Amino acid sequence: MGGGMDLRRRWRDRVRGDFDAGFGMVEMLFAMVVFSIIATAVAYGIQSATNSTRLDRNRIQAANLAARELEIVRQEFNDKNIDGPALIGDAGVVTNPHPLASQVAGNPLTIDGLPFTVTRSATWMPSGVGSSACDGGSAVTYPVLAVNVKVSWPRMGSTKPVENNTILTPRKAQVNGTDGYAAVKIVGADGQARSGVPVTVSDGAMSATATTADDGCAVVQFSGLPAAPSSFTATVSVGGWVSNTFNATATGSLSLEQGKMKSTSIAYDQAGALQAQLTTAGGFALPSQTVPITIYSTDIVGGTKAFPGAGPSTTIGSLWPAPAGYVSWPGACRMSDPSSAGTSRQPATVVAPGGTGTISHYLTPVEATVVNSSLLPVQNATIRGYATSTSGCTTDATLTLGVTDSSGRLKTSLPAGTWELRADGLTSSSAWPQLSVNATSPQQVTTLSVTP
Repeated sequence: MGGGMDLRRRWRDRVRGDFDAGFGMVEMLFAMVVFSIIATAVAYGIQSATNSTRLDRNRIQAANLAARELEIVRQEFNDKNIDGPALIGDAGVVTNPHPLASQVAGNPLTIDGLPFTVTRSATWMPSGVGSSACDGGSAVTYPVLAVNVKVSWPRMGSTKPVENNTILTPRKAQVNGTDGYAAVKIVGADGQARSGVPVTVSDGAMSATATTADDGCAVVQFSGLPAAPSSFTATVSVGGWVSNTFNATATGSLSLEQGKMKSTSIAYDQAGALQAQLTTAGGFALPSQTVPITIYSTDIVGGTKAFPGAGPSTTIGSLWPAPAGYVSWPGACRMSDPSSAGTSRQPATVVAPGGTGTISHYLTPVEATVVNSSLLPVQNATIRGYATSTSGCTTDATLTLGVTDSSGRLKTSLPAGTWELRADGLTSSSAWPQLSVNATSPQQVTTLSVTP
């Protein structure tokens, strides 16, 4: 009997001991991991819901601002006290034109501490067909104005701006028979439209300015045109931009008529640059006189153009970013053109808008020695190269190569072509030597014999 009690007591103590042992380390770590996963998921869900709510609120505010801008534009467009269609159409692209209460025009519209940017563009459309005014439409007896409003805000991420569009049609009383329209399209080197470019159209007496829209087109309206066609000039000038004739200002001509829309296109783009580097063989020097650089492209008016050199490295700026790129060579003389000197031109170097292309040119090394009739070296003699064909030459018709050393020798180099070498101020005892070289020619060695 006593043994049975002892057995039960021992069993009860063992069971109680197992329950009192608590969680082990493994169980505790597992519980913490599960709790962390659940807490992270809950926090992510809360954050996602918060972000979604914030994004929805921002989009609603942006949509209200876009609708507000269009409503203000409609009121201005139909205001009988002002020429609304002309004012809105000529303004082109504007940013934050109508501030909220106690805010400043041009600055972002701030709501609950968040700044919104409202961008409005207006473009005259021919006869309301919806095509670009610059690409068609000649009889504009009743034009319409396409208005686009975009609203954006900071930290949008992948969210697109809120965008609203409308078409505004002037009252018949606003479109009289003496009105005319000028449509100017700005086209870049790649053939694509350039937006945001201010264009001024003027005949000297009347002038109007508009900014190109997304289609590269700017349209201005003129009232009170004479019965006969009138000549107007469209002008565009933007810092760092250039025409395909290398001019910072580009122009186009129009002949405006009553009740008509006339268009013109201007090639204009952000300028690029080309860096031409001159090299020669080791131990030889470049000519002491800078060598001009000639460029060629099928995309530029005139084909070729020579620029002054600037030593071992010449940077030619304000270049039209021709998609075909630029072929270049040292020297302005036509005889220096590789195709005239018996070799091929180097491949074209593409210059991107706002970018700089680099190309290297090799000048043929020349060792020239000046001696007198006693075959003694003539020191400090200035040697010049004279182009045997001066067609196209600028400063390089005569090229100063350098001065001889104590041994009467000058180690210099020449661009392609045929050159007659002469010692300045000295008389040759025979004919001055002539050298015909190109970019693949080996080192040239010659002697200039002079009389005392």
